[in-house]
Amino acid sequence: MKAPQACLSDLPPPAQVKKGWPWTESSPASDRQEAVSIVMPCYNAAAYIEESIRSVLLQGLPNLEFIVIDGGSTDGTVDIIKKYRPWIAYWVSEPDKGQSDAINKGLARCTGDFFNWHNADDVLLPGSLAETLQGFLRYPDALYICRHRLLGYPDGRIEAKARNPAPGEHTLRKALVSASPGGQPGGLMRMAPVRAAGGVNPEFVCCMDEELMMKLRLQGPGYYLNGPGIVFRVHPQQQSTLLLKERIAEKEKIITASFHALPPGHPLHALQMSARIFAMRHACKLCLAQKKRLQALIWHLRAQFTIWREQRAGRTVEGPDPA
Repeated sequence: MKAPQACLSDLPPPAQVKKGWPWTESSPASDRQEAVSIVMPCYNAAAYIEESIRSVLLQGLPNLEFIVIDGGSTDGTVDIIKKYRPWIAYWVSEPDKGQSDAINKGLARCTGDFFNWHNADDVLLPGSLAETLQGFLRYPDALYICRHRLLGYPDGRIEAKARNPAPGEHTLRKALVSASPGGQPGGLMRMAPVRAAGGVNPEFVCCMDEELMMKLRLQGPGYYLNGPGIVFRVHPQQQSTLLLKERIAEKEKIITASFHALPPGHPLHALQMSARIFAMRHACKLCLAQKKRLQALIWHLRAQFTIWREQRAGRTVEGPDPA
């Protein structure tokens, strides 16, 4: 059952005096009538979750279904969820098997035509979901639409990413070579293909978004809209930061499964080695970001050796195309 639409004047005040979006400001009311289901998986997220919840509830959509799946938090997260219970279609707090399990539990409760999950430490920008729905009118063949992101830091800084993908179609060639079909935070996916794909892979702990969206991209196109839709928080306790080895291993699984899914003889099969080299470089970058210089050097040397071996054999090594 869909909860009533949230109005700024009805929401409970924050524990501390705060101003601006989403505390004293809300999105303009939208006339978009599509049913949108947003699932928030969370665990011990008390430091961020209230701002995140409000950024979803105040999107101004008349047919928004908001579901919160908490993994049994002990830090005050549940108290914050309860504050917003009248505007939450369904919530539960109980032990689970991790983020993928929580997302799938929420997905099983969803009734909307469009879907995404929203992490409890991220913040949707005003009117973001309505803009994304408008994107599906611009690209009616899209199975998903991605948004650019701003980066939010613990000291309060918010800045644009140094490089965002170009707006328009995220080509299959680029998706395969980068082992990534686009960014999940802030976007939307059509519900029917998400269900057909079986939701997120419960075996993945870091790249479940890329794995699911790659399955969608292999079935149809995905697009980026111009301009940011979300503030993506960067902090030391992020799962993608803590689970470096798992992230690298899951990238490799995505590459293997994606090329295996291509029909025999498909011309993009030739990009598989390029994708593996790109993944090695990505692993090097991740290790450098965590100051694991020896591991970064090993991944760099692996990539360079693989490039040399491919070139010596007369094979072309490509990077993702710019489109």
